[in-house]
Order: sequence, then C-alpha cells, then structure tokens
Amino acid sequence: FRREWEQHALMQLHTPNAGVRELLRAIVERYPGRDLQADYIEQPSTAIDWKDLDVPTLVLNGELDSAERLAAGQEVAQLIIDARRVFVPEAGHLTNLDNPSFYNNAVAAFLRSDGTLDRRGK
Repeated sequence: FRREWEQHALMQLHTPNAGVRELLRAIVERYPGRDLQADYIEQPSTAIDWKDLDVPTLVLNGELDSAERLAAGQEVAQLIIDARRVFVPEAGHLTNLDNPSFYNNAVAAFLRSDGTLDRRGK
C-alpha cells in the first residue's frame, strides 16, 4: 500500500529539496493506516452545509494541484461566507512541504490579519 500511495499523483512533490522528500518518505513509513480500516471509519451524523459556516476560513490550494482538488477548493471557497482562497506557488497537493515558506507566511498572515495576502503570502 505504501509503495502505491507514494506513486499517487497527490503525493508527488514539486520541491527539489532532498530533505523534504526524505521527510515525506518517513511520514509514509510511520503512517499506521488505521483510518483506512472499515471498522475505524465513522460516518458523520450530518453532512456539512458549507453555506452555514460563518467562521474565518482559509482555503489553500497548490497551484500545481490536481484539477479535482483545485475545483474542490474553488467550491468550498465560494460556499463559505467570506472564505479566503490562496494559491501556493510551485506546490502540488502537499503545499506545506512543496513551499513551506509561502505556506507558513500565508497561514500566519491569515491568523493575524484580515487575510489579505500578496503573491508571496505576506
């Protein structure tokens, strides 16, 4: 399973940083996978109605993420009142690993301000 998981498109890093690539390998190796077992998965009692959420929300997508994940990010950002959507440059699905500086700046800016970000995430 781990070998197949590492080959999945969502797990592909875009950073050339060898240390980050090794970190991802270690994360996958340590992952117990219990949440994938049928008896572990709990179904929510009610589905989320995104339109009812009225809390500050930051939606992050890597600009190199899959079309499906980009569309999901767009949909969530449109449904949640005043959600802020940020594209992490040079990043796929694993935005915090592909571009940690931008990711960290974007999250910090969102937490301390009105969420207005420039292209660098500041």
